[in-house]
Amino acid sequence: MIGIGTSLLFGRRAGKAGPPIPPFNKAMVDAWFMSGLSNVDKPSSIRGIKGNEMQLKNFVFTSESGFGEGSYEGALVFDGVDDYGICNNLPILDDYTVICRRALENKANNVVASKSVVAGNGAFVFEYGNNATYSFSEYTSGLAVNLKDSVSYQTKNSYNGSTITVGNADDTDTLTLGIIREKDSRIMRGAIYYFALYNKSLTPEEIETEKERLNEEWLKRKTE
Repeated sequence: MIGIGTSLLFGRRAGKAGPPIPPFNKAMVDAWFMSGLSNVDKPSSIRGIKGNEMQLKNFVFTSESGFGEGSYEGALVFDGVDDYGICNNLPILDDYTVICRRALENKANNVVASKSVVAGNGAFVFEYGNNATYSFSEYTSGLAVNLKDSVSYQTKNSYNGSTITVGNADDTDTLTLGIIREKDSRIMRGAIYYFALYNKSLTPEEIETEKERLNEEWLKRKTE
């Protein structure tokens, strides 16, 4: 099963079984899908559909730290202790959109995703502390973050349709999932089903279209 979730896109393009990948927005940097994998596989990384490897750190590949079962089926589960994902050599962004299906357990220092490697840089820290977020290192708090299994998004100026403050920090080439940055104690407890990154602020209409396409691809991988 090594090819599932790593070269599935390219296999389909080569004419193998399965319907084609949906035509994602051309602004997509990459997207990582957690369905179609199991703890038997114990992969060291998950390849995005554009080929970027998300390295998996400290997962022990159980239902509490690895690929989920039951309510978290088709997701990568983070234990809130030391699990995280990291992808290097991504583009430096001056604008962005992230779209993520995730579920958060109530933990004060949850972080879903970040492009920060030291304090004060990075395009975003997405869903921080259950009620806040950062855009180019500017903090916006008091947000109505839905911790339940749901699709959430953020653009440079907006969190799920609510206006957020934008700073002027420099971005980095690193993306982490489930942690604010390496060697930090702010770590997510919950699950991520998919995560997609774009290099511009998508319109609300474009975001809704991408949600449908992302869900379609997640479902395809889950059932294969």
